[in-house]
Amino acid sequence: MESSIVSRRFWRFESRATQYKGISKGERLRLYMRAYNLNPSSTFIIGDMPLQTDIARDLGLISVAITGGFVSETRLRAAQPHYLIKDHHKLLPILQERGFFQNS
Repeated sequence: MESSIVSRRFWRFESRATQYKGISKGERLRLYMRAYNLNPSSTFIIGDMPLQTDIARDLGLISVAITGGFVSETRLRAAQPHYLIKDHHKLLPILQERGFFQNS
């Protein structure tokens, strides 16, 4: 019961100030998900770099690439995220499609 509640919350995984040294972002996320018993099929990774899409694929997560960062839309598309969006306003419909925020 507890894990299903936790997996439906948004978690900010890390910031530059709190990053662990010597371990990859993907490995840190894998350990975090294990520690909090998060279900990969209901966990999103949202980012503006192909690396986030690669991590999502490796961990079985849902990937959302957002344009407007340093990486071109072409490179983001080539990474084959589940979703490619142009701004954060497009997130709510994606989350609703996946069963989150049904009453929003």
